[in-house]
Amino acid sequence: MVKLVGIAGSIGDESYNRMLLQFISKHFKKDVDIELLDINDIPQFNEDEDDGTNEAVLDLARHISGADGVVLATPEHNHTVPAA
Repeated sequence: MVKLVGIAGSIGDESYNRMLLQFISKHFKKDVDIELLDINDIPQFNEDEDDGTNEAVLDLARHISGADGVVLATPEHNHTVPAA
């Protein structure tokens, strides 16, 4: 079975993108295993502060590395992606 991770690019609990990933995960569960991940604990990138040891980032990277693919559901604000 194909293993995917789904990441909603929104930190909102009522995010349409999160709901879309949940729907896809349930609707296609016979064909694909989709693990839903969130970015709530991922800090915004700051090159001056990034030392590669943030546990939330490392955990997200482990999940992505163990998957066959990634599905990104990203909101759109003012014709671009949001900061989160």
